[in-house]
Amino acid sequence: MGQYANKKPITAALEFEQYDRLKKLSRHTRIPMQEYLREGAEMVLTKHDGIPAQPTAKSTLDLMRSYTAMVEELKQRSVIRTKNITGDYAEHLAALTLGLELAPSSTPGFDGTDETGIKYQVKARQWTPTNKSRQLSVIRHIDGFDLLVAVVFKPDWVVDAAAVIPSGIVKQIAKHNEHQNGYILHARDPVMKHDAATDITENMKAVQESMS
Repeated sequence: MGQYANKKPITAALEFEQYDRLKKLSRHTRIPMQEYLREGAEMVLTKHDGIPAQPTAKSTLDLMRSYTAMVEELKQRSVIRTKNITGDYAEHLAALTLGLELAPSSTPGFDGTDETGIKYQVKARQWTPTNKSRQLSVIRHIDGFDLLVAVVFKPDWVVDAAAVIPSGIVKQIAKHNEHQNGYILHARDPVMKHDAATDITENMKAVQESMS
C-alpha cells in the first residue's frame, strides 16, 4: 500500500513537494536537512524564498477573484493607480520616501517631482525564485527626467534594493532596444552602487514597514 496509503493524495503531494524543496535548499546552502527539519519546513521555506510552502487550496476562479479584490483594495488605499502593481507600488514608496508629488498616471517622461521641481522617473522589478533578473521596465523617454529611482523587490514584496541615479549615469549605462522602442537598464551593482547614485534602500524599507 505504501507510506501514503492512509492519507489523501493531496497531502502526500504537499509533503513530497516540501521535501523536494528542502532537499534543493540543503544542497544550495550546504546545511544538513536535519537542521531545517528541526526549525520546521513551513518556516524555513517561507523565510528562504519568500513564498508560502503550502500551495493554496482555492480554485483558479477563486484566485482570480481574490486578485481582483486585492487590486481594488490597493487602489482604495491609494497604493496603486493602475493594474501595474510593481510599478505603482514602487512609485508610491518613492513618493513617501523622497517627498514627491506624483504626476498624473502615464505622464510621459517622469512620474513625480520634488518641491524644487526636479523630475523623477521610477522603475522597478520584482525578482522571483525562478526568475532573478533585475531588468527594470523599459525607459521610453530617457530625456524626460532628472533622476531615476530604481527599486528591486524580493518575492515577498520587501524592498531588496533602491537607489536614486542621475539621468546622466542612466544614459551612459542603459542600452537602447529597438524592438522595445526604449532603453534597457539592469538594477545591478554597477548601477545601484555607482559613485553618483544615492542608496535609499533602508529609508524605503522603513517607510514600507510603517505602512498599515
